[in-house]
Amino acid sequence: MFTQAEDANSAILNTEHLVSISAGSCSVCAIGQAGIGYCWGYNSHGQLGIGNTTNSNVAKQITVINSFASLITGFDNAVNYEPVLSCGLSTDDKFYCCGRNNAGQVGIGTDDGSYSTPQELVIP
Repeated sequence: MFTQAEDANSAILNTEHLVSISAGSCSVCAIGQAGIGYCWGYNSHGQLGIGNTTNSNVAKQITVINSFASLITGFDNAVNYEPVLSCGLSTDDKFYCCGRNNAGQVGIGTDDGSYSTPQELVIP
């Protein structure tokens, strides 16, 4: 069981059992038993999926998606191995990514900006 101090803005994980975890070089994402996604750590491009670009030293619930089957954290090896992307598969078989999108990494058909909330992958 994962435990953490609670604050007004953090996800409450005091009684949550984590079933999956993905650790990158500077950020971590996990899935709770109920399928809820949580991330924490470095968030320069919104890669935590929590709706902002503020770093977090406590787990925060990922916005938009209510139930994840899997989550991964990634990095951009072209820019100092900076962790800038997270992706997940929802329990209804939709694929989402958030974070840096300068080369189309989020998969939504554009190559602009960054996304701090999960974006559904565009499948042609």
